[in-house]
Amino acid sequence: MTEMEESLLLTKDQDAEKRAFREVMESLRADNVPQKVSMEYEKLFKALKQSHGTERQLRQQLEEQAHTQTQDVARVSAALKLGEEDAAAASRLREELQRLQAALKSFQEKEASALETEQSLRRENSHLQTLVDAGTSLASRDDSAMGALQKSFSELMQEREQQDKALIAARREAAQHMQRVREGEESVAKMELEARAMRDQVAAAKAELDREARKRERVEKDGAESRGRAEALALELRERKQEAFLLEQRMQRMDAIAKEQRLASERGQREHVHLAERHSKMLRELHEATAAAAAPKAGSAEKLTQLRLKEDALMAARADVAKVNSQKEAALAKAKAVEKQKMDMQLQHEELRATVRSKEKELEAQRSRAEQLEKHEARAAQEREALDQQHVKAEDAAHRQADRVKELEHAGKVLEAEVGTLRAEATKLLKQLQAIERERDALRGDLQASRNKCADREAEVSSCRTAAVEHAKQMAELHGRIRHDETKLAAEHAQHSAAAKDLVQAHEQILELKRRTRVAEFDAATNTDKAKKLTADLSHMEAEKLRLACQSEAVKTRLKRLEQERREAEAAEKEREAEHMRLKLVIAEAKKERLRWRRELDQAMGDRDMLGTQLVRRNDELALLYEKLRLQEATIVQGRKAYGDQSDELQHQKLLYGDLQREMEILRTRSESIAMLKTEVHHLGRQILQERSKVKVLSKELESTLNVHRWRSLEGSDPGAYELIMKCQALQRRLIFSIEACVDKDHRIAELEKLQEELKAILARQPGPESAVLISDLQAQLREKEKQLRGLTSELIMEQAGVEEHKDSVTRLQRELMDVKRLWLEAKRQVHLARQAQAKRFEDENRESRKEMMASCVITDITPLTGTALIPAVH
Repeated sequence: MTEMEESLLLTKDQDAEKRAFREVMESLRADNVPQKVSMEYEKLFKALKQSHGTERQLRQQLEEQAHTQTQDVARVSAALKLGEEDAAAASRLREELQRLQAALKSFQEKEASALETEQSLRRENSHLQTLVDAGTSLASRDDSAMGALQKSFSELMQEREQQDKALIAARREAAQHMQRVREGEESVAKMELEARAMRDQVAAAKAELDREARKRERVEKDGAESRGRAEALALELRERKQEAFLLEQRMQRMDAIAKEQRLASERGQREHVHLAERHSKMLRELHEATAAAAAPKAGSAEKLTQLRLKEDALMAARADVAKVNSQKEAALAKAKAVEKQKMDMQLQHEELRATVRSKEKELEAQRSRAEQLEKHEARAAQEREALDQQHVKAEDAAHRQADRVKELEHAGKVLEAEVGTLRAEATKLLKQLQAIERERDALRGDLQASRNKCADREAEVSSCRTAAVEHAKQMAELHGRIRHDETKLAAEHAQHSAAAKDLVQAHEQILELKRRTRVAEFDAATNTDKAKKLTADLSHMEAEKLRLACQSEAVKTRLKRLEQERREAEAAEKEREAEHMRLKLVIAEAKKERLRWRRELDQAMGDRDMLGTQLVRRNDELALLYEKLRLQEATIVQGRKAYGDQSDELQHQKLLYGDLQREMEILRTRSESIAMLKTEVHHLGRQILQERSKVKVLSKELESTLNVHRWRSLEGSDPGAYELIMKCQALQRRLIFSIEACVDKDHRIAELEKLQEELKAILARQPGPESAVLISDLQAQLREKEKQLRGLTSELIMEQAGVEEHKDSVTRLQRELMDVKRLWLEAKRQVHLARQAQAKRFEDENRESRKEMMASCVITDITPLTGTALIPAVH
């Protein structure tokens, strides 16, 4: 059952109660019930309405509590799910940290190996320096030294490549570590946000539980108030019962008084009968005395005295009869008054009984409602206990969740500490890499110095070669091998793309030249005598030395230019990375903006859905109201039709009632004449009795004719008596007809009164001004609902317009995001193309530098050969 149906049922119940209350009040007013009883009934009706209102409030509060409890359970379950997700995220972060630690250990191992290789290279360099400084007497071992040199050169090149790869891998791993550290920080921030959200949810759940406790307290207060009202009603009913008991006692007393009056009236009636009998006896005696006095010659004084005494006694008896009649009439009046009082008391008693029955019914209804309320309270207590248990469970879950949150916070702090350590280690690694680069630069400087020394020693070796004629062929073979090795080295230099490799190759060439110079110095030490003979060629060797110095200066300038270009390329790379980071920030901001607009869109869609549901509900309510209105209009039409029919019938009945009233007035006027006729009949009856008594007396006198009163005048004649008899019979017939007509009229009046009561009942059942007021209220409510509907439709249109604007803004932002992505991709593509172009240019420059170095090496190799070839010719 929906809320609308429940409200409709409640309104129907309220309308039924109001109609019943009006009917009872109208019946009380029609029965002339005291105002106190009607006021008490109104108070009871108000108390009943209040109890109904409190019951509805209790039901609503219980439903709200059940709804809030379901919401709390859903929120607690959601919080538990979030806690599980947080635990899973924490476990994933721990695994990621373990992986990071393992990668860090491997990186540290690689760094240690790189340091060892660097130290070994330094030791090798120092050893080579000591070998250079040791002497120059190893010319006979050139072949084996060249092989060793080539082997050591290839090994050193491989180590150099491995070191470069290790450095690149270390940089990549450092970047990955930094990325993972950032991801860890973001995950920690997310966990902190989730922990804050969990704290907010726990606080909201606690606040809702407090609100539920306050609602339960209010419900308990309302229950206590309703119980107090029921107790007040019970006390009031007891007072009414006590009043009814007192009225019953008064009724019993009035019954006793009525019985006494009835007994007194019966005694008066018996006395009246006795007196009537005495009167009739006295009358008979008087008649007998008069008859006896009328007898001839019987007029003695004693009889006259007896007759007078009897007349006196008759007068006294008549006075007694009159007195008894007056007493009887007073007693009858008293009896009538007592009967009237008794009837009034009975009516009051019946009314009080009816009120007591209605109060008892209301009390029973109140008791049943109180029992229902107690049942509802018991059910509510059970639900409250269940809710308390759920509350305890929710609090336990909340405590567990809080403990989990604390654990997660602790884990987050640990992760932050680990992230800090990882940052410190990363910074250390970066510092170490910078130190390694500085050492590499220092080694480059050392290589440059050794290259300069090699150039000097090459000059000395060339002079020694020109001086050593005996070893010309060996030197020519050695130079051929050197050229072959240099071609190999040039091929290897062509494969390498970095300037550092060129430097390493130059360093290896310098080492080879150092060894050769050591061998040459050794040979020169052994062949000092021969060198003394060749002093003439020193001038030529000095010229060659100057030329080689010029070439070395050109090589230095070339190296400086390459170093500057490398620095420029690194600066451009840093600028590109900064631009890349800026574009990443722009993309991140665009994503955040998109998420924000997405959230606003979701919120707007949620509001739209909520408004849609509200609109659907309002439409349903309006449909129900229209249906009710249609039904009310149909009932109004039917009521109007029935009211018209009943008004026509009532008009007809009014006409009939007027006719009957006129006939009743006529009959009433006739009934007044009937009373006169009754008195006349009574008088005539008395005259008839007197005439009959005279007739009897005269007939007796005729039978016993004494002729005492022969010459008396006759008072009547037979024709006059016959006329009187006929007149009496006619009057009797008229009286019978009038009595029958009165009986018929009484029956007709009773039927008309019954019909009038039925018409009154029908009119009472017909809708009165209250229905018109109710219809006007419903029409006003309908107008208000129509206004609300128009307002809601306008709000819906505004919200739809806002949603469309949001959609347009979302599409615009999506287009802007696509434009930014396109620009970012274009920038990335340009950066990639620039890098490719720079790499290509750098390779071309390296290739050109290698070609120049090869050309210079070929020139340096050719010049000694020409010198050695020219010496025999000179000789």
